[in-house]
Amino acid sequence: MTITEIAEKAGVSIGTVDRVLHNRGRVAPETKERIESVIAQYGYQPNPLARQLKRKEEFIIGILLPALDPGGYWESMKQGMLEAQSLLNCFSIKLQFQFYSRIEAGSFLKAAKQLCISSKPNAYIIAPVVPEEVMLFLHEIQDVPFLFVDSPLAQAVPVTTIAQNPYKAGFCAGRIMHMLKGSGQYACLRMYADAYNLRERYRGFNDFFKQDSSSAVIESICPDEKETDVFYFLDDLLSLYPEIKGLFVSHAEVHIVGKYLTFKGLKDHIALIGYDNLPENREGLSDGSIDCIISQRPEYQGYISIYEVYRFCLLNQGKRDLIEIPIDIFFKENATDFISI
Repeated sequence: MTITEIAEKAGVSIGTVDRVLHNRGRVAPETKERIESVIAQYGYQPNPLARQLKRKEEFIIGILLPALDPGGYWESMKQGMLEAQSLLNCFSIKLQFQFYSRIEAGSFLKAAKQLCISSKPNAYIIAPVVPEEVMLFLHEIQDVPFLFVDSPLAQAVPVTTIAQNPYKAGFCAGRIMHMLKGSGQYACLRMYADAYNLRERYRGFNDFFKQDSSSAVIESICPDEKETDVFYFLDDLLSLYPEIKGLFVSHAEVHIVGKYLTFKGLKDHIALIGYDNLPENREGLSDGSIDCIISQRPEYQGYISIYEVYRFCLLNQGKRDLIEIPIDIFFKENATDFISI
């Protein structure tokens, strides 16, 4: 029942009903009793949408993401966030982005402090890929709601976490690699040593091959993401382990490894699986330098993260502990068959 309907049944004005509902202003006792009787008989639930449409102040969402690469994973996530904002623009939601380097110590804390001081966000969306720094920041914003994208962080209690299950995805990559190459020696490559989701992808990949006594997995951590340095690193890796039959790259730079294998004439002998469904990686699928891509829908993660803040903070709806992103698998044949959001 709406306020207008309550007013009609009680024979009073909408303003009088409003004063009773919000316990403000003077209302004659018998009039108040009549209104409360109607409410008790028919029920009344405030409309949070209508209430938010009346908001005049901005609701600021502070967003902390790793530095963007044009057309890359984090840029795709940002675009999903902007798309959600455009659909919710009548609710005065403002996005304030701050970017940090995931390889430069202290960069996250510096970016977070700057965002906190300059914008005073009402809520935060955080990619917690530098766990220790994220936890330090969360101790400083204890009364401000936050949620995670891309990766969980076990020590924290966010509004929700929007992420793929990295262990299952790594296990899935192992199964696909075995289908492509059978038993043998494999390597899991990552470029960020402390990222939880990358470690879990390795663990899942390794656990799959533990089932096969004829197989082994080498964990390899490349200290740099520059193409030249990755090439040198792979030179060293393959000289130490010349029997490697496949490489699993647990993040979006898999196209660099594809270029290396093609340049060295090794692609026919070494299978390559990696992350994410981005333009350079789709090109690798198309030209055969990459065999398979696992995707985690960054645009959708960004889109739904804004909606979850809106749902929890502005509509006062409950928490959802986890929104698990599907494990999307792409080969050459379906490389372009995807929906961004």
